[in-house]
Amino acid sequence: MNAERGMSKQCWCGEPSDNFTSGSATNPGRLYYCCAKGYHKRHLLKWVDECLVEEVEDIKLPSSSSNPGTYYRRGMNAERGMSKQCWCGEPSDNFTSGSATNPGRLYYCCAKGYHKRHLLKWVDECLVEEVEDIKSVMA
Repeated sequence: MNAERGMSKQCWCGEPSDNFTSGSATNPGRLYYCCAKGYHKRHLLKWVDECLVEEVEDIKLPSSSSNPGTYYRRGMNAERGMSKQCWCGEPSDNFTSGSATNPGRLYYCCAKGYHKRHLLKWVDECLVEEVEDIKSVMA
């Protein structure tokens, strides 16, 4: 796994990281963690929701197939969890909502946009589905 992905307990400088809540106008209430020295001068600063996405994407479970690296979602309901691709074949990507009702909330969206029934899913809801599916596979 890439050391720069997911949650990190420590900054590159060796200082521990800690969780905080953003009070900014653009990301009010959004959780982040940063180096104890602060987020200036290129020290660690990452959004918790983005780190969770990376953590779930990197989870691999043992498989009974011939390919031990098979991702656990294979064969599960494609409508659940995080999608790399829209039903139309276009890739999906993460974006941050700038709406008044969901400021700073991450979502997946089809490259064509979310109009005309293309993929649009809230990342936090996808993560809940991913965790539920992981638990069901491990049970």
